Amino acid sequence: MGCCTRYVKHAYLINNCYPVREGDKGPKSSELSYLTFYASSRPAKLTKVGNYLERKVTRDIWKGRKNDNQVSLDIIKALIQSCHRDLNLFSKNVIKILDMILDTRDLELVSLACSTFVVFCAHHDGSTLGVDNEFTISYESLVKKFAGFCTYTTADDSVASKYVQCNSY
Repeated sequence: MGCCTRYVKHAYLINNCYPVREGDKGPKSSELSYLTFYASSRPAKLTKVGNYLERKVTRDIWKGRKNDNQVSLDIIKALIQSCHRDLNLFSKNVIKILDMILDTRDLELVSLACSTFVVFCAHHDGSTLGVDNEFTISYESLVKKFAGFCTYTTADDSVASKYVQCNSY
């Protein structure tokens, strides 16, 4: 991440959540706690946090950084759980991120996206559906993709069953 993130607090806090050593799984817990505290105490920053995470996931998918995408999904899940009252401030970003992750067709990432979507649905009140046309279209498209995984067919039965297992949340 470039020099600009030193001066943008939300970007700095997000970047600190990612493990430094290769092979470490999940976000750094103390940094994630600080990020969720920051976001929950400054809800107006959630829009910036969501935009930054969306750009980061886009870059990480393009560069093939699977571990960073797993950490991003964990961060999103934690933000949804701690900032659920202000979920509408970054719900568009969450839907776009999940959509991009599903497009990777990586079973581990798809499984994490499923569990993240379950948390999202548990906290989303649906108030933006029908009101925000862009969000409604993105949300419906995402649901169709999840449904497509449930009915995924292939000659290799083991692959098809893994896609169905991913969506058994």
